[in-house]
Formats: sequence, structure tokens, C-alpha cells
Amino acid sequence: RWRLDGVQAIVSPDRLSAVGMAIFDSDGFNQNGSVFDRRGRATVAFARSDIGAAWVAVHTHMSLFRGTPGQSFGRFSRPG
Repeated sequence: RWRLDGVQAIVSPDRLSAVGMAIFDSDGFNQNGSVFDRRGRATVAFARSDIGAAWVAVHTHMSLFRGTPGQSFGRFSRPG
């Protein structure tokens, strides 16, 4: 679940590159199946060839907040 109301961005003076950051909330699962809050942030670097051209994500990074367990044991099943 993305917290889109808190998205932050920095755009270069020439308006051809930018970096954006957003916070997300997700559910993690302990080995016993209990749920814990799994929050973090995503950082995305964007570029474009000309002003008015579409932005392209050229690098992405997602990380969990400190103290959040890095491992989740929830079951994942694909439909079909």
C-alpha cells in the first residue's frame, strides 16, 4: 500500500532527471503465521531525453525501515 500523499521528488535544473521517494506499508508474516507491519521506502531515479518526453525509471531501490524484520514467511500462491 503506497502512501502517495507523501511522495517527495527532486528535479534537476535542466528538468531531464529526477529522483522520487515514497513510503509503503505491507504485511509481513512470522514463521508461526502471525502478521507484522512491514514498512519501508522506495527510491526511483528518472530520466528523459527532452523536456516534454516521457519519464523513464532508470534505477529503483526498495528498503525496509530499521527494525523491520527482513524475512517474511507468508505463503504465496499463484492463481490458476
